Amino acid sequence: MENYSTKKLTLLDCTLRDGGYYNNWQFDKQLAAELITSLNRAGVNIIEVGYKTPSSFQSSGFKGLFRYCTEQQLQFLKENTKAEYAFMLDTKDFLVGNKLDLDNLRQSIGPQDQSLFDWVRVASHFATYSEAVQMTKALKELGYKVGINLMGISLLTDEQVVQALEMTPADIVEVFYFADSFGSLGSQDITDYIDTIRQHFQGKIGFHAHDNQGLAFSNTLTAVSKGVEFIDSTIMGMGRGAGNLKTEQWLLYLRMKQENKELNPSELLDVMDNYFKPLLEEYQWGWDYTYMLSALKNIHPTYCQSLRSSNQYSMEQVSGILNRIPKSKRTKFNRESLIQAVDIEVNLPISEEKNSYELPPFNLEENACILVLGTGPNTQKYESEIIEFIKKRQPIVLECNPSHNRFEVVSEQYYRSILNWVRLKKLLESDPVASNITTFTGISSIPSSYANIMDLKKVPCNVSKKEVVIQEQGISIPEYVVGMFTIAVALRASPQEIFLAGFDGYPKNKEQNKVMDSFLEQIKDISSPVSILPTVYRVKIQPIYELLQ
Repeated sequence: MENYSTKKLTLLDCTLRDGGYYNNWQFDKQLAAELITSLNRAGVNIIEVGYKTPSSFQSSGFKGLFRYCTEQQLQFLKENTKAEYAFMLDTKDFLVGNKLDLDNLRQSIGPQDQSLFDWVRVASHFATYSEAVQMTKALKELGYKVGINLMGISLLTDEQVVQALEMTPADIVEVFYFADSFGSLGSQDITDYIDTIRQHFQGKIGFHAHDNQGLAFSNTLTAVSKGVEFIDSTIMGMGRGAGNLKTEQWLLYLRMKQENKELNPSELLDVMDNYFKPLLEEYQWGWDYTYMLSALKNIHPTYCQSLRSSNQYSMEQVSGILNRIPKSKRTKFNRESLIQAVDIEVNLPISEEKNSYELPPFNLEENACILVLGTGPNTQKYESEIIEFIKKRQPIVLECNPSHNRFEVVSEQYYRSILNWVRLKKLLESDPVASNITTFTGISSIPSSYANIMDLKKVPCNVSKKEVVIQEQGISIPEYVVGMFTIAVALRASPQEIFLAGFDGYPKNKEQNKVMDSFLEQIKDISSPVSILPTVYRVKIQPIYELLQ
């Protein structure tokens, strides 16, 4: 970087846009106002506030202000005049039957002289790039400074990259961005792409880094050393998947190492402490091995995000699942493809040992009262009430992934449910104090070296997007989730009553809640479980205190 003046850089913060993938763009207005003020004071040149989205956009759930950037609700931007303001358009949002609807674009985006915004960036994959170029022309006519963002460049052939560049009009597009969408690029890749862009595009170049391999900062240094003029970043790296280049890190480097005294990264500290550290604790973005795997395999990070949230697969299994995602489904997340890959992978032999031990079948007493204990925090919060319930009602107790014996010791019929090999292996290799406690699992066989360590039995389980199937020979459930598995095992016994506790749900993961709700809806013809503790699931609730009277 020594031969290039970083003072020529345009610094763009896109926290409110890219970070919105974690909270559905539902940032508090006070947070946004303080963030924007801090970014202005810190010396950022452009603040990308979010997406503008047409009214025809079909949302899968509630999306917040920063997915729409409704200008009447963004008037606080007027108070900040140093930085310019940008929004992004996703090309596919403006397609109708694979054709660009320019009328919809013009209805959704007003003239620049009537807008709060100075810049617009058009994001597109290669398949819709020609439509994106058409959009840039219309936006230029509306008076905006226009950039174009080619996503998923690591998936493209050299010929496709050149084809996109040759379609890009330098007299209209002020900056051509290439995005390391999957965080899979290294320093040499960055160098090669920039050299190619320089040969076929005469405008400025921008770089959008992702941190799946922990290389966002070093890749950005490489990009700047090659003369890239626009750099994206977000506060604390908040962004889809593993996140992005950190704004505070980048500004601090430029001030201290490049002696750019116009930048004041310390202005960001309060907003980080007050708002973004709590958000990081809640959403847990940032590097981990699953995101690095997604980068190394050049696959959409949401696949890893879904596997990561369940925390029930080994690294080898995650790698195997990702390998089973068809190449045609890797650029965009497809839940059905993930489920199919999981089903194949988790039912593979779990060891290369020649000898395996086939587990005996597990069966429950029929027509009993059953209590299924989940892993939610409410099991600890209401521990004494659950213990009293067990003593009074004497149900069969099926506990998912237990890490204690507080309910085991008060139940006359207690069983552990452990669905996946990662947790089961850990239990088998721990001190087998409770080896007399029957544990049932969805795995049919285990390596012979683990045989006879404890009373272990099977209920064969596979994962299918289709209807729930509960049969004597095995079960099929929508996702590889121990709570679903355990409820399904309970239903095989045709219980008189089935109670749930610790099925709290996920306050911030509506998609995961939908999957469980769908499961509960499918099984209601067999039985309708009743939750005795608070839950977000659409299931009948009977407060535990009523049952203790």
